[in-house]
Amino acid sequence: MSDTVFVGREAELARLTAHLDKALAGKGQIVFISGEAGSGKSALMAEFARNAQMSHPDLIIGQGTCNAQTGMGEAYLPFREILGVLTGNLETSLVERGIAAENTDRVRKLLARSGLLLIDIAPDLIKLVPVAGSVISPLSKAVLKQAGVDKRLGQVIEQKHDLLELTDQAVSQEHIFEQCYNFLVKLAEFQPLLITLDDLQWADASSVSLLFYLGRRLTDQRIMLVGNFRPDEIAAGRSGGRHPTEQLYTELMRVHGDIVVDLTGFDPVEARKFVDAYLDTEPNRFSADFRAALTRHTRGHPLFIVELVSDLQERGLLAKDEEGRWMEPEALDWTRLPARIDGVIRSRVDRLESGDRATLTTASVSGEDFIAEVVATLQGAPNREVVQRLSSDLSRRHQLVEAREMQRIGGQRISHYGFRHQLIQQFLYGELDNVERAYLHEDTATALETLYQESPDDIVVALAWHYEMAGVTAKAAHYARLAGELAASRHANDEAIEHFNRALALLPTQDMSDRLELLLAREAIYGWQGNRAAQANDLDALATIAGALNNPGAQARVELRRANLARLTSNIAIALETVQRAVSLAERAGNALLEARGYALLGRILLQTGKDGEAREWLELANEIAREEGDLRLQALSLYDLGHTYFGSTQLTEAAQRYLEAQALFEAVPDRRGIANCLLMLGAVQRQTGNHDDALRFYDQALATCRTLGWRHGESYVLSNLGNTYFTLGDFVQAGENHRDALSIRRDVADRQGEALNLDTLGLVAQFQGVALDARSLYEEALAIQRSLDDLRGLAYTLTHLGLLAEETGDLAAAETAQRDALAIRDRRLSRSSAAIDNLAGLARIAQARGDLPEAQRLAELVEEMLAEKGVAGVEFPALAYLTVFQVLNEVGQHDAGAATRAETILHEGQAIVRAQADKLDDPAMRSMYLQYGPYNRQLLSA
Repeated sequence: MSDTVFVGREAELARLTAHLDKALAGKGQIVFISGEAGSGKSALMAEFARNAQMSHPDLIIGQGTCNAQTGMGEAYLPFREILGVLTGNLETSLVERGIAAENTDRVRKLLARSGLLLIDIAPDLIKLVPVAGSVISPLSKAVLKQAGVDKRLGQVIEQKHDLLELTDQAVSQEHIFEQCYNFLVKLAEFQPLLITLDDLQWADASSVSLLFYLGRRLTDQRIMLVGNFRPDEIAAGRSGGRHPTEQLYTELMRVHGDIVVDLTGFDPVEARKFVDAYLDTEPNRFSADFRAALTRHTRGHPLFIVELVSDLQERGLLAKDEEGRWMEPEALDWTRLPARIDGVIRSRVDRLESGDRATLTTASVSGEDFIAEVVATLQGAPNREVVQRLSSDLSRRHQLVEAREMQRIGGQRISHYGFRHQLIQQFLYGELDNVERAYLHEDTATALETLYQESPDDIVVALAWHYEMAGVTAKAAHYARLAGELAASRHANDEAIEHFNRALALLPTQDMSDRLELLLAREAIYGWQGNRAAQANDLDALATIAGALNNPGAQARVELRRANLARLTSNIAIALETVQRAVSLAERAGNALLEARGYALLGRILLQTGKDGEAREWLELANEIAREEGDLRLQALSLYDLGHTYFGSTQLTEAAQRYLEAQALFEAVPDRRGIANCLLMLGAVQRQTGNHDDALRFYDQALATCRTLGWRHGESYVLSNLGNTYFTLGDFVQAGENHRDALSIRRDVADRQGEALNLDTLGLVAQFQGVALDARSLYEEALAIQRSLDDLRGLAYTLTHLGLLAEETGDLAAAETAQRDALAIRDRRLSRSSAAIDNLAGLARIAQARGDLPEAQRLAELVEEMLAEKGVAGVEFPALAYLTVFQVLNEVGQHDAGAATRAETILHEGQAIVRAQADKLDDPAMRSMYLQYGPYNRQLLSA
């Protein structure tokens, strides 16, 4: 009997097919297949994929497999395989794994489009896939070259990012997830996708998180995700805690319902159906008694059935009659047969010739998948001889291994094979003693180093594991560090920390220089994750090591990070003290760039405390040194923060100049997140100056950049600013839509401060649309969040808006309380700023409404004075401020001619500002909307 045929599982196949039908109709699906080792999970998934391929001519299939030996530490392993296939790695693996060869042709036809999509909407995924590298097939390279994609891919691949030295992570795991989502969704617009993931019990944490991210969001696309896992491995947990895959499917079941196809348990009827179907794949005379006994003995376990039948055939207990039909012996003693699957495997392995067994034993050290050329090196045999042995005797005759895929790296052929089942590999590996294992692991690592010398990133995780298993701790620590750095560059933070922890554990305590670098790398990851306690612990350890080394440069690096941590946790006094100490150490070390980083951080700390003038001096110095030293990124960051110092003091021309200079440098680095931030702030500058057309143009560019980057948090900021601009223009419908979209993202990414901002503006939208009850509810919800976060700036805005609402609904007492509270907060945060004009104007209107004309006049004249001094930049409702001053002075003017004259002057001044801003709008419809519906514009113009 052949173990390559698929039989039974009709109900399970039908259920999977029903899910696929929904996916093809545009209702994205995710399904899991659960079963113990040997229960047929992988075979079911492969058969389903084969059937789907045959039934749907446009379906594209991507497959990924997790690795039991290194998979848990190899970031995004199954998704890297999937993305590699979808973007050009079209070697023989798909055919060997049972997917029809047509899939390769379909992918190749899509290749130019997928390559362009990768560049345009998912550029950071290029680091995860072997596209344009040494493992891509020659024909795929030709397709990419013809489409003009190959050069653009190469340019992106060559970009370097010193991620571990950045104050803030330029690209986060969120970006990777969103880019992967965008790439798959866009690809599925052209052709539907079936994505399969094998052995999720071995999946790395980043792959599990990415799968969860996709599973929640792929609801309206022509995409189906199928993964399988062993429930016993999941139940056992990982690293003393809950297994991440358990959390994955538990949470997704809450969203999608019953999405697990369960192959566990013994159903005698179904088991007998499987036995009959399997035995009947070849002509036979097997009796009903034999079939029943085989079912009872194996309890319907598919792998046990297949292996036991193969064992009986090899031992001659099953034979063919004259007509070529299989038959059982007259008497078969079932009690003398292996009672467990491992017993059958032992029996089959024991009958192998010594050379065949030695080959498999050597291969078992690599895990379920292995490389023929590595085995040949360890055995001192020619490559062709080992390949022939694997492909003929051990594959076709004994059916213990199978060919997987071919690669070429630098002209070297690499032939990938795999054991038919991991239980076979585990048995062979378990037969080795500790001494044999150590030698074979070291020899395997040495062979891999030679084989992959032109593509070392592919094997650093495996090398770290092999050398650790061999007891070669120095090399194990070296490769664990490289694996951590690689995981960090792929934004796989959990895996990076795991590898750095391993390297630190393997490194001798006295090796302080390497420990320093490892701890600096790990501290950066903790910072990206927001794990402040772990960060602080690492920084304490780093300070001790740097002090022991008596290296002022190392001490300066550590102190800079301690200062930044203090800034992030709002310990401003400690941050200022520490950054000044860092600058002194950098001066002692003679390291100008470290010194400049200290000045840049000092400027940012001062900027955070509202000391724009002082911050500007240090940022200018940082920029000057960075320019002299040729550090483009530090220049860009300094100029960007300099823009903030001018923006905060409403020196908008200077602010725009700095943002433009920073943008140009971020483009040269390149740093797309920095570009997006500059575009966002340039939009804010234009909005403040009333150039709403230009503001919208910058915001649209920023939005496109954020979406390409997959930076959803940044996207929420841009959407909020777009919404604010449309609100100012009087397009309340569009403003509401933008803020609702931003609110959805901010709730997804747990940005409570941003959530409150969107709720507040949605309250304004409701208020201006005449729905006061909704407005009040939204304001109250925003206030609750702002108070819990001690968000004074946000609180001042929401209180201002609540005061406006109370005033409009006639509750003057509540209006006064809200406006005074907002004014007190703003005066406490900063010297009286332009934003306070809105509150002073509100209090003037309330005093006038109560008949307290002297108080109303005092406040209105204060507003008049501030408008003359500061202009309207930073004023939320300038038309209302001018209208308020006019109305109060006009009433006073009934008895005071001078006040009447000033009232007319202020009215004409305000009307001129509104008309001037309207004239800047190119679109006549937008201009009309602004004049008619922009906040208080119509009332001012008709006064």
